[in-house]
Amino acid sequence: GDTDLDDTTRESAIEKLRAAGKEPLRPRTRFLDRNATDEAFSALIEAIDGEKRVYDEHIDSFDLGLDAAVDLAREVELDHGGYGFLAPSSIYHRFMTGLTGGKMSSSIPASHISLLDDPETGYDKVQSATTGGRETAERQRELGGEADECPVYELYAYLLAADDDEFATRVYEECTGGERLCGDCKDQAAELMREFLADHQDKRAEAEEVLEGLDIDLNTERT
Repeated sequence: GDTDLDDTTRESAIEKLRAAGKEPLRPRTRFLDRNATDEAFSALIEAIDGEKRVYDEHIDSFDLGLDAAVDLAREVELDHGGYGFLAPSSIYHRFMTGLTGGKMSSSIPASHISLLDDPETGYDKVQSATTGGRETAERQRELGGEADECPVYELYAYLLAADDDEFATRVYEECTGGERLCGDCKDQAAELMREFLADHQDKRAEAEEVLEGLDIDLNTERT
């Protein structure tokens, strides 16, 4: 009767739980069949190399890493009429302060340095830049500079120090500790900027020669 059925169901559930515990946990990559056609899902099953398990709505692969799995799924999707969209992503930017203390603007040449600026122009713009210094050298030594409010320090942090974090940190600490005065700091930054622009423009010229050999014109109109 009903009691026998309940006992059978209970024993079946217990047996399934026991069987489930026999398989150790193992890393796997899962392919979900959300909107795929039957043809595409079958093709994906065939395309997955190595050990795998196929279920009604997903496939578990035990040998494929995540990057390889994403590439394979996109390839199969494209082969079967899908779009192969890349997963959503985002990037975050922090805008640098303009050299004049406000926003950079193409209509205010002194507020920014262009990669096409003459190196001497770049040097002069840094020399004329606003700083986070105090009213006098005496107060600068006493209170330290305000590097967090200084466009010149931002040049060090984001460009002039390149990958030398220790150098950028040293500039910051010398400034806020009162050891570094704005005049000397701008002299150093201006010289580094002049060197950077000269080097960049030399490399640009070399790249243009290569592109000319490939029949690529950098001066075509943008639409």
